[in-house]
Amino acid sequence: MRLSAFARFRHLGSSLVAALLMAGTALAQPASSTLDRIRQTGVLRIGYDGHEPPFDYIDRDGKVMGYSIELCNRLAQALRVQLSLPKLAIQYNQLTYGDRIDDINSGAIDIECGTSTVTPRRLASVAFAPSHFITASRYASLAADSLRSIDDLHGKSVAVVRGTNNVSDIARLNRQRRLNLSILVVSNNQAAFDMLTQGKVSAFPMDDVLLRAMIDASGQPERYTISRDSLAPPLHYGFMMRRDDPEFAHVVDAALRRIYAGPEMQAIYDRWFNAPLPGLGVDLHMPMSPVMHDMFSKAESGTQ
Repeated sequence: MRLSAFARFRHLGSSLVAALLMAGTALAQPASSTLDRIRQTGVLRIGYDGHEPPFDYIDRDGKVMGYSIELCNRLAQALRVQLSLPKLAIQYNQLTYGDRIDDINSGAIDIECGTSTVTPRRLASVAFAPSHFITASRYASLAADSLRSIDDLHGKSVAVVRGTNNVSDIARLNRQRRLNLSILVVSNNQAAFDMLTQGKVSAFPMDDVLLRAMIDASGQPERYTISRDSLAPPLHYGFMMRRDDPEFAHVVDAALRRIYAGPEMQAIYDRWFNAPLPGLGVDLHMPMSPVMHDMFSKAESGTQ
């Protein structure tokens, strides 16, 4: 039986929609094996934010660098040797806080190398490499405002960065302490810091090590202060990977543990926390804490 012109068009349209949906689904799915893709392409795709000195930032010449970046570059060298590749190129993909987990799970990047904190909520979506830093969540404010404690924030305005753990920290404190905060959500650290500098908000909650770097780089560090009170328990940073690729996570885990426990780890740390930052000239003067030293010394044994 011959189909009418309308029926043929409707059939063609349904087939086209189905094909597009299948193609879109295929594109959205990550590769079944990250290691296989690396073997085939000779490329490791590293995700980074770019606004997080000393962990990951872009210098004046456009070079991506930082503590997290150096660790991931060393990871790439270890992967090249393990996979017996003649060379392994690195592709740096700049991410935003709010999209980084989606970019990992979609297969857009292989590993996120920055300042992501390890939390139970995130562990339900991604895998984490062994921790490479421990910090605390605090807030920055203008020194003239004399804000030091959590209760000092009562009735104030704060800028938080979308997709960070600081959003949930400040929301929890606002509810528990009845702080009556005005909370503004922005896209990145620099935007939040600029709002603080311009007096548009009273405080900027963020990890204290990142606040210290931004304050020191401002050229007027005396204008700012960091809160005495912390907003949450100590935070562990880890590099994020897909949860559904345990083979890649295992290889990354083993390689980083060797780096952390190795003889060069102290020099790597000091290069970014106890010396002028390349391209910025800021020196954080942050010796490795005993807790972090112990964490790295135990890394290769798997007890971290």
